[in-house]
Amino acid sequence: MLCLAVHAVKVKKTEAQKTLNRLKAEGRYDSSREIMKEGDFVWIPVKGRLPGSVEKQLKAKERTPSLGSAYGIHSFDIVGDISIVFIPDKQRAFKQAIGRHIMKLHPHIKAVYMEVAAASGDFRLQELELIAGRGSETVHKENGLKFKLDVTKVFFSPRQLTERMKLTEFVDDGDEVCVFFSGIAPIPIYLSRFSKPKKIVGIELNPDSHRYATENVRLNRAWNVELINGDVRKVVPRLAEGRRFDLVVMPLPKGALPFLETAGQALKKGGRAIVYVASSPDSLESKLDIFRGQGFEVETVRKELQISPKEWRYAVHARKAR
Repeated sequence: MLCLAVHAVKVKKTEAQKTLNRLKAEGRYDSSREIMKEGDFVWIPVKGRLPGSVEKQLKAKERTPSLGSAYGIHSFDIVGDISIVFIPDKQRAFKQAIGRHIMKLHPHIKAVYMEVAAASGDFRLQELELIAGRGSETVHKENGLKFKLDVTKVFFSPRQLTERMKLTEFVDDGDEVCVFFSGIAPIPIYLSRFSKPKKIVGIELNPDSHRYATENVRLNRAWNVELINGDVRKVVPRLAEGRRFDLVVMPLPKGALPFLETAGQALKKGGRAIVYVASSPDSLESKLDIFRGQGFEVETVRKELQISPKEWRYAVHARKAR
């Protein structure tokens, strides 16, 4: 590897991180060269001459080509310190190399999983295959919140963080909210931390998701969140005997419509529902008719992300009319 004389500062190992952070903040750190260890000291490359800097032979950093230029893959998800990537069939012969390449591009990643099949089943689990590294449990951080999960046991999408925050705008102060299919509790926790509901109840069938949700409520100190492990269709009628909700959130675009009747049972008269629906633009109106048939007035429809070549995710805002 090519070594060139560049200016560098010599600091004790115990002061290295602090000095590096300062140099980065000042724009003086030379990231094109490797930091070199020398006994109890390290040499940090800098741009130009600084007080105390000297010329030092330091290795040039290897530049890892992008995943797109190397393998034609242009995106992948990162959940905590785990990456999940979709690899087309024609490139799956290189899956281990692709996994190692992602870990080289992102040194903090401890494991890479390949999508084998889309999320399916009652627990909406995605079939994954480990192609590099090790471990499946992680802590994902977003917007100052922490979510502990196992990517092989629960459903969680980092791509929905914008929508999670958007939902907080539709919660009125003092609302009692019920979240169907609440998973590891990202939506209940967002609503608790960024809006002012009186109470949030999350209902989730998957026991692993429920276990992580319970821990995430504690991690994020979301004390007005109550979690129930069970089938929405069985839990809601029991709840409705003693309480009704101002708002129901149903974040399951490909499975929510059959639960509209249950949402109606959970809501007070005039209560609101935010329901995610997967639909092509041509089929959307027929799906909105299902809301009307279940006693809801459709108030607004927000077009969200495209989830397949012909389908989009829509957020339907509706109100219980009777």
